Amino acid sequence: MKKAIILLCITILFLPLAACSNKGSKPSERKESEFDIKAATNVINSYMRYLMKEDQKSIQSLYSEDLKKEIKDVAQGDLKIKGYYISDNNEIGRSGQFKIKVTRVNENAPVSTLEEYVIKVIKDGAEYKISEVKSIADKEAFSEGNTLRLKSKDEVKTSLLLDCSGLPSYAYESSDKARMDKKPVPKDKFNNMVFSYRGDKIAICTYDKNSYIGIVTIESSQSTQAQPSGGEGKDEQTGGQTGKQGESGTKAREKPIGKNCTSLDILTQSKVEFMSFSQDEKYLVAQYIKSNAGRCIKVYKAEGGEALPLDFEESYPLGKVEIIFSSFDKEYMYFEVIPKGAADASTTQLIGKYELKLKDNKISKT
Repeated sequence: MKKAIILLCITILFLPLAACSNKGSKPSERKESEFDIKAATNVINSYMRYLMKEDQKSIQSLYSEDLKKEIKDVAQGDLKIKGYYISDNNEIGRSGQFKIKVTRVNENAPVSTLEEYVIKVIKDGAEYKISEVKSIADKEAFSEGNTLRLKSKDEVKTSLLLDCSGLPSYAYESSDKARMDKKPVPKDKFNNMVFSYRGDKIAICTYDKNSYIGIVTIESSQSTQAQPSGGEGKDEQTGGQTGKQGESGTKAREKPIGKNCTSLDILTQSKVEFMSFSQDEKYLVAQYIKSNAGRCIKVYKAEGGEALPLDFEESYPLGKVEIIFSSFDKEYMYFEVIPKGAADASTTQLIGKYELKLKDNKISKT
């Protein structure tokens, strides 16, 4: 009898332990089959960076087998992706849906677009693959004569963003800390531009032999149009284009939707190739070509237009090497130092990939 009671007590004691053991194994089993949104986010970041580099082989490697069959050509054409920002993500079962703001730039013409990518990532076995890519047009800016115009979504009408008369006539080089020598702003033609991810700002550039860089704030309501004044038709702060003729015979001016323009810099003997905002829109990088030297970058604070205290032209032997922007993430800007022309033993140690920590302006080789 005593033995039976002892066995019963032992059984009662071990039953909860066994149950706990079984319960403890379930999370690990579940974990293997769960969808990891962080892993999917890493795939999205890799995908967008490959797009910016136009690395076709790596882009294809992230597609699901079904999507590979549908996408034959992944070339971007004239409009190149120069920046992105993941604005939202949702986990749906064993898949994730990501919304990404994407800026495109034409390096050879003053054209920029802002669109939203909607990308679906699935878990295929142990791997995460992109199974669907959609895009929704948001904004488009382009030049028309000596003006910039803006088109929103699928609207037919366009709005005047600004014309050259709305630009300042003179501006300082960012290196002129004493603010002694104002340089004339080139007004002959617009060079290139890029939207911020919210679409409320656009960085613009004009060019002759020098480049002017500024950031224009866009009115939240783009429906602002000039009304026939029947009179003088005074200039707005960012200029105005001659519009239809009023009753008095004078011509009214179309009111621009650009509210103000913050001057960032005048780059002498340089042409801007493209620009890109950081993901938090606090910084702007300009990739430019300096005459008889090569490609370099400059980074600015978007608010106020102050250049970061980093002189890439002085820090690296421009002419022997070139500095190339790669991408932004939440905390860093990435760039590369590559040889210009034939290999030079004196620059071997400098060649490579770097990261700039935006918070404290520290540069590290990766």
